[in-house]
Amino acid sequence: VIIAAAAATTVFALRDSGHEQDDIPDSPALVGAGYTPVLEPRECPATSTAAGIDVRCLDLVVPEDRDDTSGRQVRIMVLVAPSPARDPGDPTLVLGVGFNSRSLNQSDVRGYGDTVIFGRRGDEFSSPELTCPELSAAGREFFALPQNSPEYNQVFVNAAAECGRRLAGDGVDLDAYGLNDIVLDVRDLALAMGWQHINIEAHWDVSRVPALLAARYPGLLRSVVLVDAKPPNEGSGVDVGAYNGAVEAYVAACRADEACERTFPD
Repeated sequence: VIIAAAAATTVFALRDSGHEQDDIPDSPALVGAGYTPVLEPRECPATSTAAGIDVRCLDLVVPEDRDDTSGRQVRIMVLVAPSPARDPGDPTLVLGVGFNSRSLNQSDVRGYGDTVIFGRRGDEFSSPELTCPELSAAGREFFALPQNSPEYNQVFVNAAAECGRRLAGDGVDLDAYGLNDIVLDVRDLALAMGWQHINIEAHWDVSRVPALLAARYPGLLRSVVLVDAKPPNEGSGVDVGAYNGAVEAYVAACRADEACERTFPD
């Protein structure tokens, strides 16, 4: 049931988390499959300790390919900001934000339960960290072409394909880094943390994860908050005209500035 919608944030209450209810199901399906997810302490990034909140950081260690549990393991960063409440409620798991003090300062739920920021396999602070310098190298070509033109898109496709070939050559299973794997990573984190129920806040491109979790593990979720949710069939969402206008204005301003023009002649 949608109980609130304001600006770009939508809140779904799956059940009343403020009262004891006999009809809240447990999640008998919330079990691992041939392996045990492990949590290991790790150092927190400096950006996450500037909020004046005591935090602790962990790595969730799970198989890259869950069909080959003896193969490569991935490490996904977990940041826990404990609740100051004397008797904390269920934790709030936050997906799709950075490990920084801004993310923690924006959270107003710590008075209820712990706030837990969960990274994404392949992203920053995870191992392996999948980066694509090929895309950065193609940036000069991007800006020389009309946004979303066939030529622009082909440059992107070529650079992404080159990156994919390199990662696959390094032994990375690219099929193991999709939404389904994120869903199972959340399940494994819940298992490792011993959580029976969680609240979840998901941003932008991971906003479909709660829906998949609710379908598979309905007893796990108490509430869902979607922030800047991305519809599954939406494209980039960029206003091409406004984007190109902004880039052209920026370049023109550089051309009009002697120091900028001298430093960035291209």
